[in-house]
Amino acid sequence: MELSDTASFKKKLELIDNILILPGVEIEVIPDIHILLIFDVNADVLNLFDLLKNEDVIVIAAHIDSNKGIYNKLEGNYRGRVFRHERLDGGKKKPLRITRS
Repeated sequence: MELSDTASFKKKLELIDNILILPGVEIEVIPDIHILLIFDVNADVLNLFDLLKNEDVIVIAAHIDSNKGIYNKLEGNYRGRVFRHERLDGGKKKPLRITRS
């Protein structure tokens, strides 16, 4: 990398110094309607479950056994609490109740 490239790179990095990255997810609620859900930066998995306790949603832990999944990323008692939480539907032996309107 040449010196001029380094200066250019540093200038580009300065542009993103003041950007706040928030945890969230984009969902499609009905065909072609997309909604962004933004969460508190300090929220954890159990906080998310508490937020959803009165909502009619199915909660599935994505990539459960990958390096970003709850099995490998969480540890100890906290991981056990997440796996046993009543809001986590995916991976449970009970059948899911899905009704169509």
